[in-house]
Amino acid sequence: MVLMPLMDRVSKGTVDLNEMVPYLPEDFTHGTGAIKYYDLSKPGLAFSLRTLVQFAAVNSDNIAFRMLWRFLGKEEVYTYYEEVIGHETNHDELETSAADAAKIMKLLYYSEGEHYEVLRHHLKNSLYPILIAELLPHGITAHKVGFYEGNIHDTAIVYGPSGDYLLSIYTDMLLDGYDTIAALSLKIYDFKNAPSP
Repeated sequence: MVLMPLMDRVSKGTVDLNEMVPYLPEDFTHGTGAIKYYDLSKPGLAFSLRTLVQFAAVNSDNIAFRMLWRFLGKEEVYTYYEEVIGHETNHDELETSAADAAKIMKLLYYSEGEHYEVLRHHLKNSLYPILIAELLPHGITAHKVGFYEGNIHDTAIVYGPSGDYLLSIYTDMLLDGYDTIAALSLKIYDFKNAPSP
């Protein structure tokens, strides 16, 4: 959710992706990512916005996401998000739906500019080619996965030979969620790309 408002700022010329963001102890969180393997006690440790975007999109880096949230500010992120999805949300909890996530991904698909192209490239090259991407041909799925309290989510742009499409799947304690989402994604891909009768 935080990557698109940042790219919007880049489009408006109010942010430069070469700008450095210092790491602060409150940015630390457990989970996936590359930043946690750096010497976080090193004085002056900082990352460019460009690097944070790459870590967030490719590595699903939780610390990078927190640093970007801090850089933009919570209210700016939510204001942008609500303008895109068309309704208010709970600012005390990070909540979204499959439909709202698809609106963000649709905006990314249609957004022009090198920085948006780079973001799409990063999402195509995620270190986690699972769920929607798992059974599809390599490199055609720009997606962002999410995991929360046993729930599994994925929202994607699939660049298919017969046309591109959006797919957003959110689950609620679904057993075998990984396999179910991957199988459903493949069925949709095969249907969309079936030869004409």
